[in-house]
Amino acid sequence: MKNVVKISTDGICLYVISKIIAHKIGLTFLIVLNILFGVLAFYVFAQAEDNSNNVKAKVCMFLIGIPIYIFTLGRYTAWNLWGEERVIINTKSISYQYSYGIVEPKMTTIPFRNLSLGINILDSTTNEEKGQFILYDYEENNLPFEIFTSSGLISKPELIKISEEIEMLFNNEKYRGNNFIPYSIN
Repeated sequence: MKNVVKISTDGICLYVISKIIAHKIGLTFLIVLNILFGVLAFYVFAQAEDNSNNVKAKVCMFLIGIPIYIFTLGRYTAWNLWGEERVIINTKSISYQYSYGIVEPKMTTIPFRNLSLGINILDSTTNEEKGQFILYDYEENNLPFEIFTSSGLISKPELIKISEEIEMLFNNEKYRGNNFIPYSIN
């Protein structure tokens, strides 16, 4: 399926919001898997006898099983149902957040010295090429290292637009730094 990507800018920051759209077959499989997991957990929980040792075992199974479910199958299902990747790029840092619809973790910010963009085409089987954008920073010896990779597949024209908008951000910063107005009413 095609992910929905919204690219916008305010002249200072570039905002890239990718809404993850999973295949219907995959979603159906995940929902059935979640239902089977719930039925299995209920069955195992109900089969234990109610004596003092088994109550402790039930509590242990519950305390261990719920976090394992949340951080594996539950998280993967939420991502495929409501997942959204939010990226904010400016001339000094990149911030990103992976929203799971119900749960919205804290936004992560990574400062950089020099920013470089790479495009990694992963799917060229259809008429439209799709890929990820990768952001690099450079250490003191000018060796690049990866600071961010987008998670959803984005079409090649949208990747090129992201690249052009990042370039425009840095050009705007250069004009502001030199107090130069790049247009005139005259």
